[in-house]
Amino acid sequence: MSTNLSFQNPALITGTTEYYSLLFVNKNAYKKVFDLLEVVQRMEQLVAHSDETQLHLTRVNWWQQQLKLMQQQQATLPAIQQLQAEVASGNLNQQLLEQCLAAISDEFFSTKFAENEQLKSWCQRRFGMANMAMAQLLNADIDNIAQFIQHSAETEGYCYLLLNKSAELYTQSTEQLSAMAEQSWQLALSNLPPSQAEKLLPILIRCSIDLKRVTKFAKVKTPLEAQQIDLLPINKFYLAWRWHRKALALTKNNS
Repeated sequence: MSTNLSFQNPALITGTTEYYSLLFVNKNAYKKVFDLLEVVQRMEQLVAHSDETQLHLTRVNWWQQQLKLMQQQQATLPAIQQLQAEVASGNLNQQLLEQCLAAISDEFFSTKFAENEQLKSWCQRRFGMANMAMAQLLNADIDNIAQFIQHSAETEGYCYLLLNKSAELYTQSTEQLSAMAEQSWQLALSNLPPSQAEKLLPILIRCSIDLKRVTKFAKVKTPLEAQQIDLLPINKFYLAWRWHRKALALTKNNS
């Protein structure tokens, strides 16, 4: 199957949320996290570029095979090949990406999540699995961050739906979903182990930027306007820098 869909890792593009989320990642871990981000972003193209069910299912099947081949060190996509060594050494569980892929695929069918618990579960798979994989690559204390990952994934998911999907996947009002995003973020922060803040910095930065965008979202009237909402690069840099400083302080005070 051809994988030549137009793609550029957003972490390379100055001004994107992905760029600033990785700005302060340790240089020894940057390439691994960069490759993980590329894999997830490429999987997301399944939704953006599939316009018929059979094509979508064919692409999902190809990705499922690639992720399984990671364990055998036989994947053909360069970004996945770069992560195979991490799977072989036990530093990355490829099943996390398989669950993320399944949740991404759910978006194609635009199944509405009428119950809050259904929506939470989807957010945790869609964003939590990829974030847990990132935490593994950053050598975070996996046993100590489960609650943070869960609630931050809910935050990202709610923000994502508000900013990108209009009302295709949820029945809650925008006001309710915005409130749920803020509540989940507060729960995430209350479950953030101070010693792990620096290692979880990309997630902290990304959620902070998304929440600021949601605040602007509340002031617009149409889905088209919502999709065009973004922060100025200087504002994103400030949020990233502020969390970097805070994470360093938390780590130092906990040492």
